[in-house]
Amino acid sequence: MGSPVSTDPIDINLVDMNLRGNTITFFLDNETTVFLKGIDTLDKDNIMTNSQLIIEYWDNEMLNMIKG
Repeated sequence: MGSPVSTDPIDINLVDMNLRGNTITFFLDNETTVFLKGIDTLDKDNIMTNSQLIIEYWDNEMLNMIKG
């Protein structure tokens, strides 16, 4: 997919858990953007209870309509 165009950390503290990870964005071509989100859920003792990798493909025309 080439080099990412942006990377953003995820660090959300909730009452009894934390969500940590990264979002990485790639422009595959002029028409498609791919977002990869890796999110780990950590309990209050900092033990990982869940881990997810989310892949989203977006049509750039739709992204432009949403951003308005």
